[in-house]
Amino acid sequence: MTSQFLLIIEKKDSEKLRVFRANDFKKSTNEILDKNDATHVWGIHKAKISNLLWSKIKKNDKIYLTVKNENFKISGIVSKKTKNLKFGEIIYPDVIDKKQIINFLFFKNLQPCNISYNELVENSEAQKLSRKEGIHKINNDYFIEKKIKIKPKKFNPDEK
Repeated sequence: MTSQFLLIIEKKDSEKLRVFRANDFKKSTNEILDKNDATHVWGIHKAKISNLLWSKIKKNDKIYLTVKNENFKISGIVSKKTKNLKFGEIIYPDVIDKKQIINFLFFKNLQPCNISYNELVENSEAQKLSRKEGIHKINNDYFIEKKIKIKPKKFNPDEK
C-alpha cells in the first residue's frame, strides 16, 4: 500500500513552488530531470525531514505540497527519490543554504488538489508538531475512510 505525505512549504519559498509548478527550471536542472526520467523535482532541506521519515517515502507515494496556511495545493506521485550533496547547488543556486538541501523527490506529473489545508494538517503528523514546515506523514486511516463510498440502494416500490 502506498503512503501519503504532506509537504508544508514556508511562505518565503512560495516562489520556489511557483517555479516547481510551472516546470520553469533552468537548463542544468532540466538535465537532472532528464537523467532521472522526471518532469519536476523538489529539494528538501536536511533540517526539514528526519532520516526515519525519509526512509518511509517510497516510489509511487503521494505527496501533497502546499504553502503554510494557504488553500492552493498540488500533489504528485513520487517517481524517484535520492540524496545528493551536489543537486542543491545546481537546482537552487540563489538560495543561501543550498548545500543543506540534500533530499530530492522527483515527479512525472502534478495535479491540483482540493483537500483543504486544515483537513490535510489535522490528518497528518503535522498536527502534533504545531503545523511545522517540512514533510509529514498523513494518517492512513484518514484516506481509507475517504475512499469508501456507500452506494445508495435504488428505491423499489414493490420491495417491502
